[in-house]
Amino acid sequence: MTFAYLNDDRLRTIRAAFNGSGKEYTEDIRDLLMAGIATEYVQKLRNFESNYQQLFGDLERLNSRRQLANGQVPLKLWIKNAIEVVFSGLDEEKIFQEAIKETETPADSDDSTEVITEGLEALRDLIKDHPVVIIYRNTFETAVWEFDVIASYKFLHDALHKVQLDWPETSVVKFYLTQGELMKQTLLNKSTTLNTTCAELRKTYNTGYVDRTEGSWIAELEGYQVNLEKVLNGEIEGITDREPTPEEIEEAIKNAFSVIEELLTTKLNNLNVRLKDAIKTLHLGDLIKAMNKVCEQIKKVSPDNTFEQIQQYKAGVDELSKLEVSLKELIEQHDAWQNADTLLRALGKPLKKISQSDDRNKVQENLRLANLVIIKNALDENVGPLLADKVSQSAERLKKAAKKFNDEIGRSETDKAEHTFEGYRQQAWHYFFEIDTEMKNRCDELRVIGRKLRKVNDQLKFNEELDL
Repeated sequence: MTFAYLNDDRLRTIRAAFNGSGKEYTEDIRDLLMAGIATEYVQKLRNFESNYQQLFGDLERLNSRRQLANGQVPLKLWIKNAIEVVFSGLDEEKIFQEAIKETETPADSDDSTEVITEGLEALRDLIKDHPVVIIYRNTFETAVWEFDVIASYKFLHDALHKVQLDWPETSVVKFYLTQGELMKQTLLNKSTTLNTTCAELRKTYNTGYVDRTEGSWIAELEGYQVNLEKVLNGEIEGITDREPTPEEIEEAIKNAFSVIEELLTTKLNNLNVRLKDAIKTLHLGDLIKAMNKVCEQIKKVSPDNTFEQIQQYKAGVDELSKLEVSLKELIEQHDAWQNADTLLRALGKPLKKISQSDDRNKVQENLRLANLVIIKNALDENVGPLLADKVSQSAERLKKAAKKFNDEIGRSETDKAEHTFEGYRQQAWHYFFEIDTEMKNRCDELRVIGRKLRKVNDQLKFNEELDL
């Protein structure tokens, strides 16, 4: 179970506070609320396309982070900043004051990862006196390797995604180029950020945990970044005998941004598949079996003197078993909702074309209604079953939105039905985002567990050397 300071109801009231007060969660407001929080942590937070999505995403991440290495609790600082610089004196201030109090008694403090890592620390103490568990070292080494593979792919995905979300489309690039040197500097900053990301991607690749084929697209991205920097400074490949014209420079810049945008989209999809595949092939079951056998071995060797440590270790094994089940369920849900998200995006396209028509006659309205019926049937068949046994508030809202959508189609109220469908798509996106976030959180948990397991494995190596 993932740690959380605030429950869903409180998070919802905080999001509503921004919408109801007119204090939209813009980039400037976000900077004010992040002030004082460790820069390296803030920089790793995911960027989103809309202000509402950014608020939703930031709250999810802040709410699940206990504290940073420097002792900071990011969520508490964020809330305090919201009180002092945004909502001071407003009715909404009370919401944030209540939230501060609620962080003192976390909504979900059952941190299974902590139990697992404490159990592994207990194992490390035990094997100092009982090196008989050396026979399980290969299983531990395999698990450590797989955890590092997952962590590496998650980093590649998140780093690339952060660039993509902030990457300007061609139309935006063209606009920037018409606004003078100040806006051109913004484009140069994008290139600098990409250069930093390329260095981080290369560093992760060099650790050796990801497939060697990943090196080709990283090299390709590095080359694109070098070219982007050149064209932004007026250098165009193939033109050496004269100064390129402004039109040639503008076209080269747009092309440079475009090819990078295309690569980001393609590789992000590939990395998402790689990450899920790495989780699916995780030999967590083998690790759990080996750890249970270790427990049995140590109890046989020293049944009276290690009871407390054995109990602590066994609790960690039990939590690891729960984590295995949770991961399998999350992967299944993620795949199903990935397909649902793709379907919902595709279903909305025909509607927009008809709705944007200037001349919506009876024939077109009938066509519009027919499309809405097709969408209704697709939702009933493909999305409805995914929510059948779900009782969370998000699931209940989606079910209500589906019923409202169906009722409006039954009354042939096409405008209302289309509006409801757009709202349904947004809610479905949030539901999918929650699953995606939970899966990524589990990846972070595996990384923490892997660090502790590595220490255990190192102790086994040490004991083996002593025996030799």
